[in-house]
Amino acid sequence: MIAGLIEAKRNYNPSLVRTGEGFLLAYRSEPENFKVSEIVLAEMDGARNVLRNQRLKVPGVEKGCSLEDPRLFVYGECTYIAFSIARYGLKEGWKCVQAYGKLAKKGRSWTVSTLWIPKYGANDWSSKEKNWTFFEAEGALRCIYDMGAAGWTVLELEGDEVVQEWRSSPVRWRWGRISGGTPAVDWQGQKLTMFHSWEKHPRRSRLYHAAWLTFGATAPHAPMMVSSAPVLTAKEEWGAPDGAQGWQPLCVFPGGLEVSGHKALIAYGRNDLECAIDAIRVEHLRQIAPTVSHRGEVRIRLTGDVMIKGQPAWAGTEVAVLASDAASLIARQKAVPL
Repeated sequence: MIAGLIEAKRNYNPSLVRTGEGFLLAYRSEPENFKVSEIVLAEMDGARNVLRNQRLKVPGVEKGCSLEDPRLFVYGECTYIAFSIARYGLKEGWKCVQAYGKLAKKGRSWTVSTLWIPKYGANDWSSKEKNWTFFEAEGALRCIYDMGAAGWTVLELEGDEVVQEWRSSPVRWRWGRISGGTPAVDWQGQKLTMFHSWEKHPRRSRLYHAAWLTFGATAPHAPMMVSSAPVLTAKEEWGAPDGAQGWQPLCVFPGGLEVSGHKALIAYGRNDLECAIDAIRVEHLRQIAPTVSHRGEVRIRLTGDVMIKGQPAWAGTEVAVLASDAASLIARQKAVPL
């Protein structure tokens, strides 16, 4: 639990990014007299002590909407925030969209200077869009739209427009459905995120897990390595929120990641009830097996110049090779699976 956060019914699902000599924390907060969530920013010193809190005002959001599950990330040396905007009390239940914006600080106050709602998928209030994984690569802003259910999908964004799209095989994961992760950071020539997944639970709606995942640092950003088992699993002793109308999941919800070598700081939510920050090692990752065709071949994209069957093949080329050759090239970081 993080001390010094704003007084509220519950504060949870935080994100973290380094700013100067300290950190900026964003978290979801439900005040005692509100039925919807708001986003609060907390400035922290280098030892992660909270110095001050500020409720974030977001322009262009209609009154009565809930601001949920913030994720902080850096793009172009500026700090951004992604979050979902939800509407409750609809005939069809509740719906949400994925939004992101650029943060600006004037004096002691943070504001969202520009807000975008990307035009993609069901991000038009027709369903529930959330948990996109944002990152910077090759000078552009990109995000993982989906990791598993509909296939690995990466988008390049310019404001609210999608200008590029890449698809790869989905990540296979034994511990439930993957539903997004922390904004990705650079790690050993790849991109690193901690994702969360969930499976049904007989008493607590859902049981959530969290684990490491790496993917290519350049397009098409195909997945490369994944944890061999969950790194975090939600616990009963973390408690349960009061008055949550039957929704009391066992939830671990990673929202922010800072990494140095094999050591990482993870900001995450516990059981939709409280915020936590833990130091966790990045280890025990396994290579993601590429999809093999009926002929025993695997399609890969080369990320370096190599020799294949005595012939030169250049970076950026997509080729089909035997599964054993593909595994060798991927292990040497000379290729990514498609």
